[in-house]
Amino acid sequence: MSTTMLKESILTFKVNDIYEIEDIVEELVIRGYKKSAITTEIGTFSVRGSIIDIYPINEEEPIRLNFFDNFVKVISRCINSN
Repeated sequence: MSTTMLKESILTFKVNDIYEIEDIVEELVIRGYKKSAITTEIGTFSVRGSIIDIYPINEEEPIRLNFFDNFVKVISRCINSN
């Protein structure tokens, strides 16, 4: 994979930005992430209501996107994503 393609495949999220959860799920699946009930393994994600947990391949623990409507309210690390 070229550097340009790799950079284009990176998803970036910011607090207070607007995202549709369905679009994020689609983008994760396109990138090879697997949907699971609980995000405990690298390359997995889970959706529970207004929360998306994602375990990126380049992180030591999952990240959590907490939404209010379609705004990202909080981005945090989630050591225990249950």
